[in-house]
Amino acid sequence: MPKGFTQPDWLMQAAQEKPDALALIQGDLAWDYETLNIYVGFMAAGLDNLGIGAGARVGILLPNCAEYVVLAWAIWRLGATAVPLNTRLTLDELRYGVTTAGCTAVIVEASRPAEYFTQLGVPAHPLEPHEGIAGFAHPMPHEFDRWGQGEFTRQAFALVVFTSGTSGRPKGAQLTFNNLYYASMASTLRLGNEPNDRWLLSLPLYHVGGLAMIVRVCLCRAPLIVMDRFDALAVVEAAAQHRATLISLVPTMLHRLLRETAGNPFPESVRLVLIGGAALDPVMAIEALDRGIPIAPTYGLTEAGSQVCTALPDEARAKPGTVGKPLPFMRVRVVDAQGHDMQAGEIGEIIVQGPNVMFGYVGETPPDIPLTQWGTPAYLPYQEGYRTGDLGYRDADGDLFIVQRRSDLIVTGGENVYPAEIERVLAAHPDVREVAVVGIPSAEWGQQVAAVIALSDAVRTPFMASAAAHDATIAALDAYARQHLAGYKVPRVWHFIDALPLTASGKVDRAAVRSLLSPD
Repeated sequence: MPKGFTQPDWLMQAAQEKPDALALIQGDLAWDYETLNIYVGFMAAGLDNLGIGAGARVGILLPNCAEYVVLAWAIWRLGATAVPLNTRLTLDELRYGVTTAGCTAVIVEASRPAEYFTQLGVPAHPLEPHEGIAGFAHPMPHEFDRWGQGEFTRQAFALVVFTSGTSGRPKGAQLTFNNLYYASMASTLRLGNEPNDRWLLSLPLYHVGGLAMIVRVCLCRAPLIVMDRFDALAVVEAAAQHRATLISLVPTMLHRLLRETAGNPFPESVRLVLIGGAALDPVMAIEALDRGIPIAPTYGLTEAGSQVCTALPDEARAKPGTVGKPLPFMRVRVVDAQGHDMQAGEIGEIIVQGPNVMFGYVGETPPDIPLTQWGTPAYLPYQEGYRTGDLGYRDADGDLFIVQRRSDLIVTGGENVYPAEIERVLAAHPDVREVAVVGIPSAEWGQQVAAVIALSDAVRTPFMASAAAHDATIAALDAYARQHLAGYKVPRVWHFIDALPLTASGKVDRAAVRSLLSPD
């Protein structure tokens, strides 16, 4: 573990300060902080028995469950780094993530097919959700004396979370404990911390928005209500049953909640519903507020540990479309191509600066953080701010409005999809001569993935001549894509053209591609 400022393990402190306070709820399961800390100690002992120790990077391939929370804290207690893996990815995509992050082991849901334990390239250990605490590694009781407590080095890496990068390949954002601490404190200062607060988690824990809650509730000594997946009716029922006060959703989830729970009262206990992960339609925002759902539109990103700006409900109603002002400790600038600050109302690139911003991507920064004699970082790649690639503007009051999320990035159902990755897969198919992938608007998903394709000469003529050949070509491309890509990345719309439109410089004209798919 690198030298630097250390402090006691946050969970251990919570267990000592408020041992009887409720920490985690899942279905009929309810643990207080003392119980959660005990389970984390035993899990850490089990991981240690497997040879996982300080400095290791441990992949987590599990669905949302109580064991996921325990495992994350146990990895941290060992002085290791947690690498959450998207459960929806194919084996090839997972192998890329494991290799890129430098994982030395992966904890895998026990019910996965055998190849997930033999083809990830590193040792894979099974863990069965809902049974894993008792049966994972059979630690001896005395081992808890060693692993029932610990400390964090604030500049050590806590997480590697994958996000889409400009190369079209997922990139691993390295978040330190310091990043997580400031991100959590900033969120708490903006949203408030009330004695009866309870966070309901329906976001996947492999997303930074879900992971951030693990730390946030612990620092606030609040309970986390864990749901295995999002279901609109189940969310409303669980919020009412467990008296949730805070919920985080993406716009697609809010859309479903509005449609599937129409006529049902929203739980009175809920004081805020954070909406992030993608741009929120201002019309949907007003509809939600009119339904009594206290939404708080949020702008955030993995590289900043989740939240960056948040508008509270009154602000969201007064200024539909805004994501509010930066959270405490954070600075947001809107700049032109030369890095000069834009005036109010002028659109430019968004730059985020603050102690919550990641140290850097895997492979793009030194593996060990150089520190000064005072334990502070001697080198911070984004100390001048992280250029998000997102476009937006600030009004005269300093409130931020998002115009476009990363010019080519597709955000569908809260999932980031980079066109270059899909284009690379489809271009390898023998029937495809040229391909461009774009996002098109969708009321439910925010955006849908659409592929515009120029077919090879060998298949173009029969494709044009026969409806059966047309359908067979689409079916073949769809099946091929599903072999290599997660389901949410597979195009939902297929459009065929003689040749892709190009700009004067010979690049694909994406604006023209999108216009081909416009209903107008």
